[in-house]
Amino acid sequence: RITVSGQENIPQGAVVFISNHQGNFDIPLMLSTCGRLVGFVSKIEIKKLPIVRSWMEFIHCVFINRSNPREAMMLLLRDSVKTLQEGYSLHISPEGTRSRGGPVARFKYGGFKMAITADVPIVPVMIDGTYHIMEEHHGWIHSGDVAIRYLPPIYPGKLTKEEQSVLHETVRQQIIDAMEESRNPEVEWKERI
Repeated sequence: RITVSGQENIPQGAVVFISNHQGNFDIPLMLSTCGRLVGFVSKIEIKKLPIVRSWMEFIHCVFINRSNPREAMMLLLRDSVKTLQEGYSLHISPEGTRSRGGPVARFKYGGFKMAITADVPIVPVMIDGTYHIMEEHHGWIHSGDVAIRYLPPIYPGKLTKEEQSVLHETVRQQIIDAMEESRNPEVEWKERI
């Protein structure tokens, strides 16, 4: 059961969706609710899976080789900026690992740098509850309630250099605030699917 809010906040054209990361169902559920094809950053090992690889290339995913972190970050920035400038959107989970419903971890800055360099809007996305579907059940899939909320876009080109340098902290706090709000039973969501 998915509760969705804020889809009207998604601007036309390429954007970088930046969300927290609770579980394996974050990406499929976000992709099914944002109303467009969205690529994401994935480890290069996934390219070994023929059907999955074809699907990921079709939606313009960016693959990263984690064996050389410095080179990986340079290639990630180059490939992601190219993808965004060609008009395709990307999704990033800057926590780097699943929180499984725990506190939202610190956000890494790399995903924000691609949006700043490509000069495309950032849409913060709050995802809450996906860890109930699989992570709580040791890999077995169960039903659960998930809330997804698209927050107002941020235009990096309109920010000062100082505001850009703390953008990862600003977006993280917006997502934490939205999560606290969504857990309040008095909040009314606009659409339920």
